[in-house]
Amino acid sequence: MVHCIEQRDTIAALATGKGNSALAIIRISGKNSFKLVSQCLLQEQRFLQAVPRRIHLYRFYDKELKKSIDEITAIKYASPQSYTGEDIVEIMCHGGEVVIDEILSLLIKNGVRFAMRGEFTRRAYLNGKMDLLKAESIRQIIESTSKKQIATALEMYAGNTQKKLVAWKQAIKKILAEIEAGIDFPDEDDIKEKKTEHEKNIIHLYAAIEKEIKKRNTIKTAETGYKIPIIGIANAGKSSLFNMIIGYDRAIVHHQEGTTRDAVSEEVLMNGEKVKLIDTAGLNETENAIERMGIKKAWDIIKHGETLIWVTPANKKITKNEIKIVKESAKKKIIACISKMDLSEGKKKKRLLEKQEIPFIETCLVDENQREKIIAFIAQHIGNAIKNSDVEPGIICTKRHEEIVLRIAKKLAALSGNNITLGEDILAQGLRGILKDLEEFVGETSNEEILDMIFSDFCIGK
Repeated sequence: MVHCIEQRDTIAALATGKGNSALAIIRISGKNSFKLVSQCLLQEQRFLQAVPRRIHLYRFYDKELKKSIDEITAIKYASPQSYTGEDIVEIMCHGGEVVIDEILSLLIKNGVRFAMRGEFTRRAYLNGKMDLLKAESIRQIIESTSKKQIATALEMYAGNTQKKLVAWKQAIKKILAEIEAGIDFPDEDDIKEKKTEHEKNIIHLYAAIEKEIKKRNTIKTAETGYKIPIIGIANAGKSSLFNMIIGYDRAIVHHQEGTTRDAVSEEVLMNGEKVKLIDTAGLNETENAIERMGIKKAWDIIKHGETLIWVTPANKKITKNEIKIVKESAKKKIIACISKMDLSEGKKKKRLLEKQEIPFIETCLVDENQREKIIAFIAQHIGNAIKNSDVEPGIICTKRHEEIVLRIAKKLAALSGNNITLGEDILAQGLRGILKDLEEFVGETSNEEILDMIFSDFCIGK
């Protein structure tokens, strides 16, 4: 097997991010890691005799060229008490790219090879240090872009997902055992009662799976970024607000109406959540065909936005399109920004917003001194809207999990809808298929192809 040969190699990779920094960590794993690293140190014997899990100072040194590369600290982790289950060395060096490159080059010259993507975690899995779900959760923790996503990953890392899946497996095994007993002893009096009970249990399991799919859809929204359209009539100050929030001139701002004809978006972090701000075309009546296309697109974006930021100028009357915004977006969270307060008091606008119970802030968007106040207001209300949509962490963390759960849901739907008419043999066969799907989910039936797919998405060094 290819992977058995690879596991006999000693591997190395940068475990911290690329680019210059104060410090960097280089990780080495394999049965010869202590010996090969010692060959790159001036204090070779002191390193070999060092007690594992204690950090010491060394000189990283090219003995062939008699050249000092860096002063480093290193710590040994002896097998099996290490991340991969193998002997591991972690080198902490200065974080300059040239230093890192020279250290890795010397290690390679002495017999170490570069690690492949996810190879450290793959070795940990193959050496029994963690199950497949925990291995997958590590990648998700590293790559999470939202609080909801990381909560799900941490649940999986802690083993709580595994517990839920095991409970589902046990429930299916119990139903299977009773069905098989009914096949073997068909004359028992309680067969009909048992079949009704089986149907209830299958429906209950189907409902639990559907709940997890709904959780996943909510978390996927957080992963891609909550869509927050900035809406309003033309020349209200939408692009000015957009630029103010993101911190630079991304959208064109001009006193002439209709400057923004297509949606412009940018991702920002607000209260730890990824938000996709969208600057939209002004909602005006126009004969210009291109502007009308932009306005139609703006209404479509409004329909799919999680929270709306309505910019309305203090010096203009409320328009039909603004009334339409309030009516058609009644079920959405709206916050308002009364712009151009330097030109008018905007009393009618304030009364309307108070009557509709729409939170608002009075602003002058050309005044940079108001930036902090405006962003704090928006971040607070968007944070509240996101918090109100919170769900418990789910079990679906990756596309692989999602594909398996959707497959299970489809099978359970077929079984729960036709349970009464299905023969016991067919019902049992369907449940065995679901049991195999659950085993695939937890990694009990993983093959090399699946492992390649999972670990190839990891970063190098993990």
